[in-house]
Amino acid sequence: MVTPQGEQTFITDEEGRFFAPFLRPGTYEMHVILRGFRPLTQQNIAVHVGQRTELQLTLAPGGITEAVRVTAAPPVVDVSTTTTGTVIDNATLSRLRVGRRFSDTLTLAPGVSSGGQF
Repeated sequence: MVTPQGEQTFITDEEGRFFAPFLRPGTYEMHVILRGFRPLTQQNIAVHVGQRTELQLTLAPGGITEAVRVTAAPPVVDVSTTTTGTVIDNATLSRLRVGRRFSDTLTLAPGVSSGGQF
């Protein structure tokens, strides 16, 4: 229900009745939503001091429509394994300066560092 104090939500009982206390006198607009039925909007509902306002509303059946749409790009990282690897070919080795130890070539792979142990 849209009120001068802002939008308010009320939940009905099994008979479809609800109580909206402390509404200021004025004209209101109400939106009724129930799963399986079409939404209903009632405008120009007059609320007066000391009076109870009763409305007879009939909801029309409507289909339940739900859609789930999932879109995603393929992952950049292979999430199926925790291993990493790289290929260092002869052309790469011939262009770069490396030491005489085999361990010097290992640091050419992404994410590999010596950690001061080599």
